[in-house]
Amino acid sequence: MDSSHRFSFLAFAAVAFILAPSVLAGQFDGWSEGRATFYGDDGGASIHQGSCMFGHIDYNKGTGWDIGALSDKAGDYAGSCGRCYEVACRRTHLKDGYGNDLDRTGACIDESRSVIITITDTCPCWYPSNAYSNTRWCCGDEYHMDLSKWAFEKIGNTGAGAIGIYYRQVSCPGGSSSSSSSSWSSSSDDSSSDDSSSSSSSGVFTANTASFDNKY
Repeated sequence: MDSSHRFSFLAFAAVAFILAPSVLAGQFDGWSEGRATFYGDDGGASIHQGSCMFGHIDYNKGTGWDIGALSDKAGDYAGSCGRCYEVACRRTHLKDGYGNDLDRTGACIDESRSVIITITDTCPCWYPSNAYSNTRWCCGDEYHMDLSKWAFEKIGNTGAGAIGIYYRQVSCPGGSSSSSSSSWSSSSDDSSSDDSSSSSSSGVFTANTASFDNKY
């Protein structure tokens, strides 16, 4: 290889390395870290029954079915209905609310990929009158989001059940999937007993029933 060809090859290799999709130093500067599970693994019925009382979620409006529930113990929970977040998968070991260590270093599909979600639901902690309370995921031991299955599978392996995340609040693309002025209840429920992987509430006292402990 003559010197001119060698220079061209090295220049091409350098550009290819720079442009390769990977987690570069500083890529998530300004983002926060948390944890996520998913819901909607019931044909999608539960995503239309969130505590924000938005009703049917329009697949073709805003973030569509890329939605989520926010723990009611999160510091930014108040007024979260209709708010949008950008979420990316984070390779890590994480703990659940019981202190169990979960290795999720291989759970990300692509750390350079992200999804924007709209908050339409609540992931409730523990309330004696609420059979769907979720102490495993939603009681504030770590910042927690419950993503719709459609959002979760864009960034993580659903077989993992729970993943570490990076997240940041962003403007909603094309407006929210539903109006954020709808009424909602801060005492809304969870998706099953306190061990479910799907921690989103549905309406006020109904939800889906996938059990995280049984599946993962």
